[in-house]
Amino acid sequence: VAFVGSASAMDNDDDVTAPPESGETKKIPAVESNNRPPNDHDETDALLPPLIDMMGTGYFQYKILIAAGLGFAADAIEVLLLSFLSLELREDWDLTETQTATMTASVFAGAFVGSLVLGPAADTYGRRPVFLACGALLSLFGMGTALSQTYIFFLVMQFLVGVGVGGLTVPFDILAEFLPSDKRGSFLLCIEYFWTGGSLLVALMAYLTLQRSWQFFVVLCALPCVFSTILAALWVPESPRWLLTQGRQEEALNILNLAARQNGQDDLYQNRILIIGDELEENSSFAELLKPRFRKLVLALWGVWIGFGLCYYGTIMVVVRVFSDLDDGSTNQSDHQDFDYMSIVVSSSAEILGVTLVLLLIDRIGRIPTQMAAYAGGCISVFLLCFLASTENISRNVLLVCAFSARVFEMSSTGVAWVSTAELLPTEIRTTGHGTANAMARIGALVSPYLIDDLGSLRTIGIIMGVVHIGTMISASYLPESKNMVMGGGAEAVHNRRQDEPEPDSYHLL
Repeated sequence: VAFVGSASAMDNDDDVTAPPESGETKKIPAVESNNRPPNDHDETDALLPPLIDMMGTGYFQYKILIAAGLGFAADAIEVLLLSFLSLELREDWDLTETQTATMTASVFAGAFVGSLVLGPAADTYGRRPVFLACGALLSLFGMGTALSQTYIFFLVMQFLVGVGVGGLTVPFDILAEFLPSDKRGSFLLCIEYFWTGGSLLVALMAYLTLQRSWQFFVVLCALPCVFSTILAALWVPESPRWLLTQGRQEEALNILNLAARQNGQDDLYQNRILIIGDELEENSSFAELLKPRFRKLVLALWGVWIGFGLCYYGTIMVVVRVFSDLDDGSTNQSDHQDFDYMSIVVSSSAEILGVTLVLLLIDRIGRIPTQMAAYAGGCISVFLLCFLASTENISRNVLLVCAFSARVFEMSSTGVAWVSTAELLPTEIRTTGHGTANAMARIGALVSPYLIDDLGSLRTIGIIMGVVHIGTMISASYLPESKNMVMGGGAEAVHNRRQDEPEPDSYHLL
């Protein structure tokens, strides 16, 4: 079957799914859209869904989920370990508050650079090699951090770890590009369980090893990424969507046939499917993101991501700050940082509930309503946590309830943002756009340690966090709903909505 034309050509189920007569190649005529000129990369996004549906969902996608999920767990571990390690090394190395915050900020600075470099690299050179490069960077320099004897060497190692962290939008996008639209939302959210597992694991490893040897703690934290890299090399192929944008149709079809066989399906018409089209070899760039076709979508995504970066990581640091007490050394011979590990683990486990809640809602009420409700709940929870924690004689159980609910809502909003971003961006700019969005999140995360550590008053922090949550919620309201949307249809949805809606008032323009 030769697939030619735009999305409307795919509406005829009989033409798409009926196997050809022996030896025949059946053509589907091109049908041009009346709304705008045909676009080759839009054709790629429109042509693949029938094939993705035919190959099924099963063993093939689960293997990618495990490899990408371990990468997500490694991301969570490498970032969150600094919440514990920076405070421990502040005592060991006699660091100032600003130096302690810089230790945490160094990994986010590296992630910002990695997002800007590795995202476009994945659109230019392919998803798979960049995934492997990210895993190698994380594994090598994560282990190398344990060799740090000086503050500067530690910062360099963590910066390079951050570069690897910045590219971990790529495995998420690979998984998204192998999923049919009806399974995409719930399946992609399953990867967030790996992130939550990493959050719980880092707290457990800190409890067991941190006060005995921080170097051993750092080495243990690097192991999930080593496993992720090995499994990615064995299990994760190149994205067929990316291959089509490079004009490599035969390779794309071979991968789709492999996926179909591993999912227990027959080959897609015994290799008689021919995917053809006037594909353009086009290298994605930052300038491409700001072209009129993508600009409104990309700017709205950047607003959401910079906000959730500050909201999510800031909330984690607030929780660790609330449930930690510095030992002044008067009664304890070891000058170690004391943490209320039980409270931190309980609040971290709230992310399991957050992901589960989103799984139940995202395909029922949609991406945007779920996301906005989560930001509103996070705003209230963090604000209450900060104000109650600065009140004398407040029950720790009350603080734990606030921290638990805050982590539920932060994880919910974060998970939806990841899913909707991958769904909205078209293939030719997906990893570049997702990478730059991730870079915006790292800017928010970069600010968070200075906000939490340097501002003395928790009440001031609570007010600022509340304002950031509200701003992020407003940015999310400008995103189109991607529930049941063709993969990559966000730019067109924004374009159509702009034509259908009246001019916004001055408030919304602002």
